[in-house]
Amino acid sequence: MLNISKLIVIFSTIFSILISQEHFIPIYSGNPYLAMNLYATSATIDTVNMTVNDEIGIFDGENCVGVGVVLDEIYELLFLKAATDDPGTTDIDGFTPGNLITYRLWDASSEMEITDVIAMYSLGEGIFASQGDVAFDLAGVTEECSINDDCTVNASCVGNNCVCNAGYEGNGLSDCADIDNCVNQPCSGNGTCEDGVDSYTCICDAGYAGTNCETDIDECNGIDCGNGGTCTEDDGETNADEYTCTCATGYEGGGINTTTCTDIDECLTDNGGCGDAICVNNDGADPACSELSLFNGLIPEEFSIHSIYPNPFNPVTNILYGIPGYVNVQIIIYDLSGRLVEILIDQLQTPGYHSVNWNADNHPSGLYFARIIVGEFTNTQKLILMK
Repeated sequence: MLNISKLIVIFSTIFSILISQEHFIPIYSGNPYLAMNLYATSATIDTVNMTVNDEIGIFDGENCVGVGVVLDEIYELLFLKAATDDPGTTDIDGFTPGNLITYRLWDASSEMEITDVIAMYSLGEGIFASQGDVAFDLAGVTEECSINDDCTVNASCVGNNCVCNAGYEGNGLSDCADIDNCVNQPCSGNGTCEDGVDSYTCICDAGYAGTNCETDIDECNGIDCGNGGTCTEDDGETNADEYTCTCATGYEGGGINTTTCTDIDECLTDNGGCGDAICVNNDGADPACSELSLFNGLIPEEFSIHSIYPNPFNPVTNILYGIPGYVNVQIIIYDLSGRLVEILIDQLQTPGYHSVNWNADNHPSGLYFARIIVGEFTNTQKLILMK
């Protein structure tokens, strides 16, 4: 948008521009037909600002369709008009819409016409449009190049003009400065920007992803803390690549980046508060206390399996058995295929009642068998692990 002060500059110079022109002669006369408005915000010849009596010619091919004369240095903008070809006349007296806009500059002090002119648009495009608007900076070059060695560092000779290479800006003859592609901090504050020749690369901080590190990675995605544990990801402010597993009541473990929540065997501490009674561990709950005491002196008359509880279980069950005398006891766990899974006991035991826990946390759900060998006596019991 043009402000009021710029409009005053525009209209106060229109008539002077038309009267003062000398070198470029437009092909139309009178008022331009369906005029296009062009605003030159700066214009240089070999990096030097154009000055009084220098001219800017607007061309459609070889036809001059508009012209403006500089009355002072272009400190804000120079307003120019270009005429559309009037279909009501037989002669060509303006531009053809859709054609490419080209520019020529006239250096009044050296009486030189410059045809190598680069236009950089800040409004619109370099295409003729009836009653359209464009704003641009112009840079004319009189010094030509024939090989790249004629140009400054980081510039190349293109069409006899020294042009800054991709990723650089400035005058190809004297100075091409590196464009800082990281100046606007494109990595969302979640990574480090590495400037390239004509682009940038974001090296994302831990816990972030995406071209501009705009995505906070959900560290809990696919995490199973086990046995009802809850996963909580970091909030993205600190330690953004971490998660925490909080174990449910009756389980232990978990923590930062740790997924294992295992059952707490309360019977291991003070016999689970059962006193002289038998403590039976319950998965994730308080232990059960059997009315039968291990220490009341009762000796069974024969080998017996008192209980396997719970069954089905997850992941701990208790096997309670009695033996009538001093004997070696073996309790061995097998899977459905007959493969030995674990030996729970293989030792000489005293007469009385005994119990042993099997923690199957590291085994998959399924049907298992507990084989109990007491002397010459053998008994096999089914166990069902359900996770």
